[in-house]
Order: sequence, then structure tokens, then C-alpha cells
Amino acid sequence: MVFGRFQPPTRAHAMLLKKAEDLAKKQQASLFVFPSQTHDKSDNPIPWEAKIVVMRRMFPSIASRIIKEPSVRTVFDALSLLYSKGFRRLSLVVGSDRVKSFKHTLNQYNGRRSSASKIFYDFSHIDVVQAGEPRVEGEKSLRGMTGASARAAARRGDEEEFSRIIATSDKKLVKATM
Repeated sequence: MVFGRFQPPTRAHAMLLKKAEDLAKKQQASLFVFPSQTHDKSDNPIPWEAKIVVMRRMFPSIASRIIKEPSVRTVFDALSLLYSKGFRRLSLVVGSDRVKSFKHTLNQYNGRRSSASKIFYDFSHIDVVQAGEPRVEGEKSLRGMTGASARAAARRGDEEEFSRIIATSDKKLVKATM
């Protein structure tokens, strides 16, 4: 499973999604990609439905696995949904900066029923998988391939920099996402 903002989908996201796709194949498991619904003018400029359309075009090999489910607003909603569908083991693929916090948080709430929320999951196993290894100085790097860098390039109108960062070279998608 993957849950993320994808604002916009970058080359680093492409690497993460490839890792998730490969892991699902290796484990003979189902892959689910849940783009968050977070939307605002500065940090999350792409509306959820438009983001799903763009992602399905950018990542055709997993297009059917990019889930458009209005009830899933948070990673906990995604976990609860998958648990309610009968899944009992979970692998969540995340960037290296998210592994520690997700391992702690997801396991902390596993099996806990909240009276204030409909969210519940009780997986027999939760594995948080790092999408890639941190790069060594001098190696070809995905550093700077962040959503924040892409949004800054878009605000400056720097189409060349923006297209270097996002996960497509398709000019129409570059313009639609920018």
C-alpha cells in the first residue's frame, strides 16, 4: 500500500511506486495507492480528482491500482478500509524520511478501537518498507525532486525545472500539472 499527497507526482514518487509495485509482485499481494484528498492553494494545489487522472496517465502500469475512494481521507481511513475488505497483513511503502514515524504510529493504533471514530484495523502484521536507500554523495540523486521544489518552479513559471522534477516528460501532462 502507498498513501501520499503527490503534490505533484515527482520522479521520487515514481521510484516509490515502482518499489511498491515490485514488492506487491514479489509478495503476490494486491497493490493499493491512495492519493490524499488534501487540497489548498499553496502546498496542495492539485485537486484530488484531477490528481488521480494525472497519476493514472503518469503511471499506466498501476493505473487501476490508484484508488479513488471518497471515504479515504487519511492513511488510517485507508488501513481501516483494507482491513474491512478482509486484508490481514499490510506492507506500507514510504520514503526514507517517513519510516520511523509510520512504524511507530501504525502499530500504536493497530487493534485499538476508538469510540470517537469509525476507524479500526487489527492487522496480524504491519511492515513499513523504505522505498529506497539514502543516496551517497556524488551518486545520481533524487535530491531536489520534491513536491515543494516542483511547486516552487511552477510558481516561478519555470517549466524546464518543473518538468525535470515531475514524473513525466509528456508535455501535455507537464502543462496540466503545472
